[in-house]
Amino acid sequence: MVRYTRIGGGCPESGCAGSTPAGWNGAARPVELAVSGSRIVWTDERSGSGNTDIYLIDLDQPSQQEQLISADAQGLPAPGRQESPAIDGDWVAWVDAGDVHARHIATGQEYVNAGNSPAISGERLVYRSPDGSGFWLWDLTEPAGAPAQISGSAGANPDIDGDYVVWSASGSPARLKLYDIATGAFYYGHTDIDIPTRGLPLSIERTYNSNDQVDSPFGYGWSFNWQMDAVVESGGDVVVRRGDGRRDTFTLNPDGSYSAPAGRHDALIKHPDSTYTLVTREKVTYSFDGDGRLASLTTATGQQTLLTHEGGELQSITAPDGRSLTLSWDAGHIAAISWPHEGDTYSVAYSYSPAGDLTAVTDQSGGRTTYEYDAFHQLTAIRDPNATALEPDGAPFVENVYDAEGRVSEQRDAGGDLVLFDYSVPLQTTITRVMDPGDPSKNQVRVHYHDDSWRLIRETDALGLDTTYEYDSAGNRYKMTDRRGVVTRQVFDMSGNVTDLYRAEGLPEEEHTHTTYNSMNRPVSVTDPRGQTTSYTYDAAGLMLIRVDLPPVSGYDGSQALYSEEFSYDADGLLASATDRNGDVTTFTYDAYGYPDTVTRNANRAPEERELTDYDYDDLGRKAAETGPRGNVTTYSYSAMGDLLSATGIVTSQITGLPMAVVTSYTYDANGNRTSTTDPEGNTTSFDYTAMNNLRLTTDALGNTIEHTYDAAGNRTATKDRNGNWTYFGYDRENRLITVEDPEHRVTAYGYDAEGNRATITDPLTNTVTMSYDGLGRITAVTESDEGGAARTHELRL
Repeated sequence: MVRYTRIGGGCPESGCAGSTPAGWNGAARPVELAVSGSRIVWTDERSGSGNTDIYLIDLDQPSQQEQLISADAQGLPAPGRQESPAIDGDWVAWVDAGDVHARHIATGQEYVNAGNSPAISGERLVYRSPDGSGFWLWDLTEPAGAPAQISGSAGANPDIDGDYVVWSASGSPARLKLYDIATGAFYYGHTDIDIPTRGLPLSIERTYNSNDQVDSPFGYGWSFNWQMDAVVESGGDVVVRRGDGRRDTFTLNPDGSYSAPAGRHDALIKHPDSTYTLVTREKVTYSFDGDGRLASLTTATGQQTLLTHEGGELQSITAPDGRSLTLSWDAGHIAAISWPHEGDTYSVAYSYSPAGDLTAVTDQSGGRTTYEYDAFHQLTAIRDPNATALEPDGAPFVENVYDAEGRVSEQRDAGGDLVLFDYSVPLQTTITRVMDPGDPSKNQVRVHYHDDSWRLIRETDALGLDTTYEYDSAGNRYKMTDRRGVVTRQVFDMSGNVTDLYRAEGLPEEEHTHTTYNSMNRPVSVTDPRGQTTSYTYDAAGLMLIRVDLPPVSGYDGSQALYSEEFSYDADGLLASATDRNGDVTTFTYDAYGYPDTVTRNANRAPEERELTDYDYDDLGRKAAETGPRGNVTTYSYSAMGDLLSATGIVTSQITGLPMAVVTSYTYDANGNRTSTTDPEGNTTSFDYTAMNNLRLTTDALGNTIEHTYDAAGNRTATKDRNGNWTYFGYDRENRLITVEDPEHRVTAYGYDAEGNRATITDPLTNTVTMSYDGLGRITAVTESDEGGAARTHELRL
């Protein structure tokens, strides 16, 4: 089952559009999912094989067949388990046997580097070292080039958005580290509570900013997602302070209206009673009371979350379905947040120092995270809940040292690795040095240059090559020139929508995508580089009603519309039905909390042709049971930390003809690593990890083992297979793979061009394959040379 929601009401949680792609029908087995725009990628388990594949589907093209992304060269499912999918725009990434694969959806070009846990933003991919000892940034405009190490620290769950990279320590998905390259500020985020509802989730998300020296409900430097207000300044301008600490100043115009700051496309409206309303470009409405405090949040489909205050303090947050959070206060700070569920009460507690700093948070499971500060309220250390004999107060998650200007000058992570930062304020320049304690020759230096508004305008990588950025008068980053001189340019309308996207502009391989929008900033038509146009029709709330594909002019066959889908919604804006281009209808129903209750495929056909899938959930909203179209039931159980412990199916015994339970079970260590999997036949496969929480040894039910070793940079240096054979891997100073030595001591070598593209592959017999690339990093020609010097060149037509 796949569930998703478009923020602002564009789509409900069970599907936005859909003739039920495989990701949410009863037959598929989705394990992991990721979404970008209207595209979803997921890991789908092949029935009975234990192997998984990566699939893609476009939610705005529901009747089209899902696409197998992790295919081999013949277009067939790749062997083994394809895991950890990530997507942003036209790039998809996943992990296969310790390697990160990145594939461009439109061109099909695919690139590989050793690692795991990929995340994508635009054309940047961040991933974790194979042994978890660091994190790397990969520029996908130069996909075969050398990724840059941005941290030598242990951790997990990396993510990236724009210029910011985050990751967690000790395997906790809610604890984030974030460093602002431009200002030297240290950021940290943590999600204390996250309860799904029919509207926006009831969540408490705290953010720390070392540059924010204001006492808040969570102490100095902290803000949280519901801490939002509108403050009128002496000159009449209004500052909207958001829950993540961002401040937007709306300038008062002579006619009484307000202008948004550069790069923002929200509208601020003042009412006769001196209250304010903020409407985002996605048509989400924030209403502020007479004191400027956030009173309600309303999505584009009318789902409203209400906030109540007393004496200037937030008392409760109530979701559209009536569920609520209650806040308790002590001396101006939030002391506890509680919520009822199924007759029980859950809570998170907060402690503070006499100076007003948040010093400890105790979660609903009793785990205690502590925080330490200097005399200036700057966060110097975070300690996780996992106490040891050596660290009775918890292991340090991160430790900071600040300079006289309050900027982070040194940062040491849980693994003891050190990052040094130098600043040159007149030039808005930051020099970052990542120190490799195991091999000083691999220390890396990166330089970031900013304009007077602290916008990134140039970055120099560890090889000394530059990427530059330019901005328009509205503050939009409209142009990027990568280190090869290849230009990507965007054109924006007055609302900040990208109307034209040019990739590899001015080169023979230039690609152009054109998009038009309606008054709600919804795309009305999209013409891709192949000339195919897709049009969209919406209702008054911005929910998509009709989608139509038109062919390229060169392929027009006289039919006005080749493909069309239609959709309907219930009173809450949740998808009620989807009709695909063949006229087949899928219907959806929901429980009181907005979770999908049933999904019926072919609902317009005779009863015997309909396929009904039913879902049940536990108290925490996790899938507890699924009943498929044939009546087959699978139940799921979880640990207190939310890890899947077992999946139990009911099948008919081939011997007795009676129903019997088939169970697959899992165990985990204290850091959340899966330590064993036991299949229905009782066969157990166990997993052992390094101190950095990375897979070191796999042992199957027969005692066969697969073992991996790594260097200090996290590169996999050797693998021993179940027959005891070793394969060795060598790397250059940029951590690029340069040699592979197989168990027979035969060596394959790899070479790279000046741009970092993998340019040559030489096999053990000295046969060489040479590759040429265009400005988009795509292979344009392949030349094969044998040991005798004979060569054959194959030019690729893109």
